[in-house]
Amino acid sequence: MFKKKITFLIITILLTTGYLQLANANENSKPQYETKIIKDLNFQAELKDWKVYTSWNDKTADFISSDVWKYWKVIRSQEKSNPFYPEDWYIKYDTTKIGFNSYIDENSPLGTNYYRVCAIATWIRYCSDVVKIDNIKKSEEQPEEETKKIEIKAKNPVSITESPKNTNSWELSYKLKEKLDLTLIKFKYKLKKLDSDEQRLKIVTTIKSKLLELESKKPEYKNLIDYLTKEMESLEQQYKWTVPDDITKIFD
Repeated sequence: MFKKKITFLIITILLTTGYLQLANANENSKPQYETKIIKDLNFQAELKDWKVYTSWNDKTADFISSDVWKYWKVIRSQEKSNPFYPEDWYIKYDTTKIGFNSYIDENSPLGTNYYRVCAIATWIRYCSDVVKIDNIKKSEEQPEEETKKIEIKAKNPVSITESPKNTNSWELSYKLKEKLDLTLIKFKYKLKKLDSDEQRLKIVTTIKSKLLELESKKPEYKNLIDYLTKEMESLEQQYKWTVPDDITKIFD
């Protein structure tokens, strides 16, 4: 019964705030790029303390002329082992040609993730090799006490345990967090199919607002709602960053 309530909660939040619109986004609007794999990018990705640290050689972008340079895209996918932008979801965007050479993914979902970075020009995408990150195994550098907590949760993955500090809130189980991550991945995949960051920002902001309203009405779901809200805030900052201050730039 509780699992059904959680599922209904997530569906209500996402579907009633424009999620269905995302499925009808025009896939044919994606630009077509010639693809070149650049091994000299020397793309690296490492899982540490449940975060993924990525880095690459940004100097390899020197040969891209300024009139065709667009931006860097850091890409992450669980659906494809050979992801590319714009077909697959990106987690970071930056227009700095030389100087943007690392990124920390603080919200790497549980499971197997595939990372790469691409330098995007007008008609060509220069992409690194792919690095596979398994975010299921325990980190070797993880504190022993924290490891024991995760092992205990894993024994009862579908359970929701009451917090001893607050009888009105619930801890997210390992299994529930996994389900939330999967739901968010699917949501982000559909979200990126929209035509503009303005549209994406509008939907994400609306969802965040609905979540905050729900939290005031359902305080017992605070941890779950906070988890979703944090994801929406991360997306909100991303799309606010990509909307240019100079509106004339959208016609470039």
